[in-house]
This record gives sequence, structure tokens and C-alpha cells, in this order.
Amino acid sequence: MEMFYCDLLKGCKVIFNFFIISFLLFLYPSCDIRSNEEESNLVTIEKVDSIRVDWGTKFTILDFDQNKRRFLAVDQVTKEFLIIDSTGKVLESIQRFGDGPNEYNSSLIAASFFEEKGGYLLLSSRELIWYSDVWEVNDRFRFVSEWYAVFYTGPRYAVPYYFQKNGSDIFVFTNFFSGFNSNAGIKDTNIDFLVEQFNPVADQLEKVLLFKSDDIPKTGYSKGNSSMPVQVYHLDKEKKLMYLTFQHSKEIGVYDLGENFELKYKVNFNHEDFNRSNNSKNVGLFRFDQGFTGILYYKGLKESTEVARKSVDPNYVPFFDPKLYGFILINDDKSLEVEVPFPFPDCEPNSEIVQLPGNRILMRDIYNGNVEPEFSSYSIFEVKVQ
Repeated sequence: MEMFYCDLLKGCKVIFNFFIISFLLFLYPSCDIRSNEEESNLVTIEKVDSIRVDWGTKFTILDFDQNKRRFLAVDQVTKEFLIIDSTGKVLESIQRFGDGPNEYNSSLIAASFFEEKGGYLLLSSRELIWYSDVWEVNDRFRFVSEWYAVFYTGPRYAVPYYFQKNGSDIFVFTNFFSGFNSNAGIKDTNIDFLVEQFNPVADQLEKVLLFKSDDIPKTGYSKGNSSMPVQVYHLDKEKKLMYLTFQHSKEIGVYDLGENFELKYKVNFNHEDFNRSNNSKNVGLFRFDQGFTGILYYKGLKESTEVARKSVDPNYVPFFDPKLYGFILINDDKSLEVEVPFPFPDCEPNSEIVQLPGNRILMRDIYNGNVEPEFSSYSIFEVKVQ
């Protein structure tokens, strides 16, 4: 009888332990799901405004002047520069292509406001021009870059520049543009540096940020591979920081521009759907308040699915499809990482995306008409963190 009670107690103990373990296994995933849902609710991306620009030909918005609240755009047909106010009104158009003393005749890669000193900066693979507010040349710097780019539709980027620690010496990237493969066609297989920059003070080109260093974000390329990854980055000119990742990377490196690109720290992030066979890639990196970084990425599509969709719509192009994009928001200490589907279903993810103050970004709306539009419309979205 005593042995019977002993066995009975052991059996009850086993059943009790099994019940506790089962309960914990049931409870754990439900807590994890609730945590993810709570994190998702902490961050929202909402449309807060829109603008319409009445202009009859296709143009590209390149930059935004925070002080004067104006956009700089370029007409892809006439090569005119447009100054547009924050409501979408075209304030002036300027033509400076030619052979005159205040003109240029090189193929421009980038153009931007020069907020710190006034006027505008224009950049090609052969020269940097500083224009005054009335579009007269203040200074012109000539150089011969190893990387030569020609954009027949005019400049595509804002000029990537920053100031050194003294606050007066400007440095300009001549080959390093976010999402642009500047090494395509380069025959030299021994490229060691990622960035070529022009130093107007020394009047020379400099190479910085060693490609084979462990300080750069990990990519799908091995260190011994001569193929160069394609950069995706954001410059914080005020703090003199560069936030860098690559098209096929899951890591962000943060670099101190005032200390010769010294690595400050790295942040890892994860994609929900990132498949190299689908040509998935990061396409944009944005910096927001409260230590948040945003990564826009293209998920891609299986070849069989693409063929099926094109059989229904011959004009279908996966890269233009907003449904194939994801948006990741992550803060510096990794305490919060959220991914949402592309939150701008009526916008063009492959067109210009301009970051504005106050956690906002501007994107071009999709045009579904059959005739050439006489205007372009844009939506403005704001990232809100609870």
C-alpha cells in the first residue's frame, strides 16, 4: 500500500509538471505575438499633406531648402532648373546650359541648394560649380574623376557634401551616390576604396573608406571579390555622420565624417522577405528623429509570377509595383524594429523620394492617365512614434 501511494504521488507530480510546461509553451508565443503587435502599434506612417506642381514636362525634384522652404527640381527635357515653393508653385525657371561665363556644358550628375553659404551647387564628373542666389558663378572647381557618369535626363541626385570639423572646408563625393553603381564598366579590378571625394581647399581628389575593411557593413560579397557592392546611404551634414548600408546587406554602419570616416557603431536589421533570386535589394535609407532609421527595400518577384502577371498586363514591371516594397524602422539601440508593407500604395517607389524636416518624406504620386500630364502631384508622409 505504501509503495502504491508513492507511485501515485510520482505520477501526479509528472502530470503536474507536464501541465506547467504545456501551459508555459502555450503562453510564450502568445506573449511574443502580443509584443510584436504592440511594437507595430508604436510606429505609424501617415499621409499628412500633398502638393501639385503645374509644369508641362517631366521633372525631377532633387533637394529641399529647410530655411527657405523651397524645392530644387530639374526639367528632364529642357534642362531648366525649377525653384518650387512648399505649396507646389513654380517661382522661377533658370537655364544655365551653354558656353557662357555663367553657364556649364558638362553632363551634370547632381545639383542642390548650398544652404550653409547661399546659392546652389552643381556637380559633374569634371567640375563643381558654386552658383550665387541669382545664378551667377561664385566659384568653379575643375578635376578629373576616375568615374565618369552621363545622365541624359539631367542630374538625378542632390550634391553629397559635408563640412570638416572647422565648419568651413567643404568635401564633395564625386562617385558615391545612393543606389548608383559608380563602378559599372570600370576595368580596374583592384579598387580598394569606396569613396572618391573632392577637396576644394587642397584642390585634389581623395579616396576614403577602405572597401576591404571590416568596418564596412557585411554584404553578399566576399572580401576577396573584386565586384563592388552598391551603396545606399544618408548623410547627416549637421552631425557630420554617414549612415551606410548596401543593396544586399542587413547591416548599417555609422561613420564620423569629421574623423576620416571612423566607424562609430553598427546596427543589424532584418527583412521579412529578402531573396537574392528575386533580385531583392535595399533601395533607400532615411534618418528620422528619436534615433530612428528607415530602410526601404524591394522584395522582388519570382520569374514565373512575373511572367503570369505580364500575360495579363504586358506593361507590368515588378520594380514599379508598390506592393513589392517593404519599409523597416529601427532605432539605434535595437529596442524597437518594425517592418510594414510599403505604406504609400499610390506613390512611385522608384521615383524621387525627398526627405523633409519633422520626420516627413515626399514621394511622387502614380499617374494612371493615357496622355502626357500637365502637372505632377506629390504626397507627404510622416513617421509618428508613440
